[in-house]
Amino acid sequence: MTEDARLPRLPLHGRRVVVTRRREQAGTLCRLLRADGATVLRLPLIELAPPPDPGPLDAAIDHLEGYAWVVFTSPNAVRFFCARMPERGRRPGDLSRNRIAALGPATSGALARYGLQPDLVPVTASQEGLIAAFAGQALAGCPVLFPGSALARPALHAALTRQGACVTRVIAYINRVPDPDPQAVAAVTDAARPPDAIVFASPSAVQHLFACLGDVAAHRLLAAAAIACIGPTTATAVTERGHRVAIQPADSRISALVRAVCDHFAASAGVAPSRQENRHA
Repeated sequence: MTEDARLPRLPLHGRRVVVTRRREQAGTLCRLLRADGATVLRLPLIELAPPPDPGPLDAAIDHLEGYAWVVFTSPNAVRFFCARMPERGRRPGDLSRNRIAALGPATSGALARYGLQPDLVPVTASQEGLIAAFAGQALAGCPVLFPGSALARPALHAALTRQGACVTRVIAYINRVPDPDPQAVAAVTDAARPPDAIVFASPSAVQHLFACLGDVAAHRLLAAAAIACIGPTTATAVTERGHRVAIQPADSRISALVRAVCDHFAASAGVAPSRQENRHA
């Protein structure tokens, strides 16, 4: 027996996993998947840019003191909002004078990089979770700023308005379909060797898969691969397309996602999941 044969196999040995996150955001996920033995196929499905008309965003930044709450529902909203502030003679630290709501740990982490601490974080990292968290707040006549994507779901805006808040929604960034790399498309659509799993971190990535590959190829890929999703909103986008989500971690941390992917394939192979927490710390 060779020395290699005696070594335990990594949990994702021989598995091909498609990562659809932007290259700038996919580094940790790709690294952890590779550390567990996976072959990572990158297919970035998100391209972000500042809004074509920054006027409304600039006006909100200029009058930041007029808002009691600022609500962020994604790390990207934090990043684009704070990046624009110096253009208006402001600093991200100026947000400390407002009360801040953050959708979950990833958004809270983005705020922390600017030295900001959210005042409200829901138990469940979703718009529905944030709606429930705001239910205990007195919002009648309260001015609320909601910077986000042009594609942001309207549920939170509507719920806060029903509570009596005066919500100003501004576009902090746009989310558009990228021009896919033909080699990356060929790798993930290879019928002779379909990927074992595909990871989505946003509903937009699901929608953009169909825009990039076309309906037939996108449905074929999703039918062949185990679909992993971060968050219930992303999972809903998959099920609305007629596919089943096989992997959904309990929280939105990348380490939790990778553990869930490992556990899924361990279970499919009849192996007890190892749950090596420190491996993905």
